[in-house]
Amino acid sequence: MKASSSASQLTFQQKAAALIIVGLLSLFSVLAFAPQAHADDLDTGYMFYLKSKGATDGTGWRHKGAEGSAYIHIMEHRGDHCRLYIDGALDREGRGAKNCMVGEAWADRDGQYRIHNTVRDAHMGNADYHYARLTAWAPYGEGSTNGVWSPDCSKKAEKLPILNIE
Repeated sequence: MKASSSASQLTFQQKAAALIIVGLLSLFSVLAFAPQAHADDLDTGYMFYLKSKGATDGTGWRHKGAEGSAYIHIMEHRGDHCRLYIDGALDREGRGAKNCMVGEAWADRDGQYRIHNTVRDAHMGNADYHYARLTAWAPYGEGSTNGVWSPDCSKKAEKLPILNIE
């Protein structure tokens, strides 16, 4: 009786393991091919410490889903004010990178804002630019800023004030 009991346990364990593997494979295939409809307006952190006049720093490249403003929440700024830019690129590696700002944006006050830019803007010749990054530059001297940003604005963020001075 013990031999058949352990044989049926082994069969049950094998079936359970097979179901787990099939379930995991199904989950991974769904995640791998799922549309990223809302990924472009997810906030990611940034932290720029610019230690001298002329220093610059930028985030990694992120896919920009649509033409229009980027979102930024400046949570803290210290020292000399940083100037902020939205750069555009053709791909995630930054190929063809260029400044795609409209006017000037400064990290001189905390808060939530939109930043006008021309990434994906066909009227400005940037329709092929599908990637954006947030970049900071120190025009005066040592300064820092941190917070979160997104290359696209959510519906809720569309009502925020614009940071750019045009």
